[in-house]
Amino acid sequence: TKKIRTISVSSGKTISCGCLASEVLEKRNFVHGFSRSKFYHTWTNMMSRCYNPKSKRYINYGKRGIEVCKEWHNLETFIEWATLTYIDNLTLDRIDVDGNYEPSNCRWTNITTQNQNSQKIRSNNKSGYRGVSLHKKARKWRVTININKKQIHLGFFDDAKSGAEAYDKYIMDNKLEHTT
Repeated sequence: TKKIRTISVSSGKTISCGCLASEVLEKRNFVHGFSRSKFYHTWTNMMSRCYNPKSKRYINYGKRGIEVCKEWHNLETFIEWATLTYIDNLTLDRIDVDGNYEPSNCRWTNITTQNQNSQKIRSNNKSGYRGVSLHKKARKWRVTININKKQIHLGFFDDAKSGAEAYDKYIMDNKLEHTT
């Protein structure tokens, strides 16, 4: 209930109690209705990494030529795919880190798998191999792998390549989803 002067109503200056303004504003701001979807932010972040040069992550995605398939440019299509494939508490990951975002190259994984399925090797890594680093005291190449926030020591090796081979063998023997 709202008190309004009769003259304001009869002159047309006031046409509602205030509800109409809320309705008009809601209709004006309504774009697609998916902003509350749990996949909306996944989609906007994916699109930004690939197409927005101002995004901090663009250099590792769009600048490298990583794209989003045409079907997924449509938010609704992406949400349909995500709804059918999503597994609780996992995040979107590209199987081939050099491949595009598309249904055949995407899956839902945990952070450990995503970190291991990365093109990045730490900048301070002198070996050039994932998980292989020079141990100064032992004067050998130390090989470790992180699984579920636990570091596993795989041994010391005389050369980096042997260490890398041991790392890859561990991944394959234990059927880990991992970049070798």
